Amino acid sequence: MLKRYSATPAAASATGGAGERGQVAGPATGSGSSTHVSEAARQAVFAPATAEQVTEAAAQVVSGRLPSWLRGSLLLNGCGDFRGMQHLFDGYACLSRVRLDGQDNRAWVSQRFLDTDAYRSYRTTGRLKYREFGTPAGTPAGPQPESSLLLRLLRSVFNTAYGVVVTLTGRQGFSDNASVTLTALPSGQLLALSEPTAATYLVDPNTLAATHHVVYGNKGGSARDSSGSGSSGGGSGSSKGRPAAPEAGAAGVEVAVAGGAGAVRSASSGRLQVFRVVDDMVHSDIQTAHIKPIPDGRLVNFSRSLPFGGYHVYVQDPASLRRTQIAFIRDRDPLAPCWVHDMAVTRTHLVVVEAPLHMNLTALMVGSSRQYVFMDWRPEAGTRVHVIALDGSRVVTHTAPALFTFHFSNAFERPSASSPGATELCVDFSVYDDPAILNDLSLKEMMDMPGKDISPSRLRRLTMPLRDAAGKPAGPARLDAPAPLLRDESAYGNFVEFPAFNTKFAGLPYRYCYSTAAVRPTNMGNALAVHDLQEGTSRLWHSPGGMPAEPCFVPRPGSSDEADGVVLAAVVGADGGSSVVVLEGGSLQELARVKLPVTVPYRFHGTFVQQ
Repeated sequence: MLKRYSATPAAASATGGAGERGQVAGPATGSGSSTHVSEAARQAVFAPATAEQVTEAAAQVVSGRLPSWLRGSLLLNGCGDFRGMQHLFDGYACLSRVRLDGQDNRAWVSQRFLDTDAYRSYRTTGRLKYREFGTPAGTPAGPQPESSLLLRLLRSVFNTAYGVVVTLTGRQGFSDNASVTLTALPSGQLLALSEPTAATYLVDPNTLAATHHVVYGNKGGSARDSSGSGSSGGGSGSSKGRPAAPEAGAAGVEVAVAGGAGAVRSASSGRLQVFRVVDDMVHSDIQTAHIKPIPDGRLVNFSRSLPFGGYHVYVQDPASLRRTQIAFIRDRDPLAPCWVHDMAVTRTHLVVVEAPLHMNLTALMVGSSRQYVFMDWRPEAGTRVHVIALDGSRVVTHTAPALFTFHFSNAFERPSASSPGATELCVDFSVYDDPAILNDLSLKEMMDMPGKDISPSRLRRLTMPLRDAAGKPAGPARLDAPAPLLRDESAYGNFVEFPAFNTKFAGLPYRYCYSTAAVRPTNMGNALAVHDLQEGTSRLWHSPGGMPAEPCFVPRPGSSDEADGVVLAAVVGADGGSSVVVLEGGSLQELARVKLPVTVPYRFHGTFVQQ
């Protein structure tokens, strides 16, 4: 059991699926056996194939009571079929919805796989049609009979040659497995994304059904699908490396051309449609899955073309999905571009932290392995920090010591602490010393019991000059390493992931950051934390043997108090059962727990949509 300390509130009384208690706890170390995620929880999280629950099923509030004001849906994205996969990031997209009605203290759940070309082919052929993050194309979904050394060699040569041919000809391209994020759009639909540009889908939030495959094209070209046949409706001038939408009239597909600012229409036949977006952006192969809203209601993101490309930073209309480029930043090594997963945004600037983790395009193409999956670490090159004005007026590139990161918390601008009259920009994020975490997240490592302790990451703040005392842009500058935000980093187990905050304070100074954390020893995140950036302290919520997913902060409607709201998180308990916990903002006291009748697999990111 965890030792408690007097600064924390008393333990919550909620019980989990097998009677385990969620605890608000102190120092993030334990006796060992109670800190590791249980075998049952691992088997549930990484089940070979998650069960769908297409029709909404009733869930049970087993302890506490939902706040009466909490009415809406927690919508989650992540992987749900890991057969044949090698990495946590490889499984096929499976969406979960937990609908909560605080007035009547009731809940419901539904779950279904995203209908993508990658997943349809996988189900039909039993093999991966496209490379996923760590698993090469052509990999079978299950174990194969033992074969001779010669046969294994021939198969390896074939898979390598196949990877080269399809990449160079564009007949296969990148996966459309949109398994990472969900973003609510003004139309009422959800935007499901992953890092390949092809992995862009519109989803009905009520049924979780994919309604449209979003296909980007530039003016004056014609899009081509992954089989090489043309498709109507305008589109891209180059199909290399990008599976465009299937041909109009193909089975199960209808074409809808994006026009004006009209709302996205659903397919009356129930079939998946193509939502073709024609704009002035150049062809791109990859994007970030972490698209961000900005104050004027638009979205901001960047896309990239491989090789000999760079970052095409754009703002995007959330209705028509048309993109307008505001900046271009050339890759520092055009043959080995850096991998960037997320970014930070203030009210007026986008910040892209480019760690020196370089994609090895040969390894990516032929399916071979490098030091970190398909990437190489070059710490001597340092980190580039790009600050892009959202009005497109300028880009400033700073340099910083080598670091690695996945995810960002908040970012904001404030008066400079060192130069009177000047302005500085602060970015809070999870910082690793190197990319070893990528190897920690292989399925082999995560299923190992007890396994190697997970690599440390820490909540840090990177500060950079923005404007001098005369109001002129500052930089470029050589930045100091990100600074600690908390007095005792061991209090959260030296592990921070999936940072979240009250989005009413987006782009503003704030006090509370929520994240997953670690009660060590453990080889995966096994706790939730609230970090008080004003006091420099952390508090944990931990359910022994269980594994929580990303925390989602839901503010109480109408409240201006930053902590006034709840934290929602899907949790797989020590017995393998799934639930959603409702925790008090600012303290993580457990207010309620909803037991789900279906197993929810590993979740990456999600959103809460108020009813």
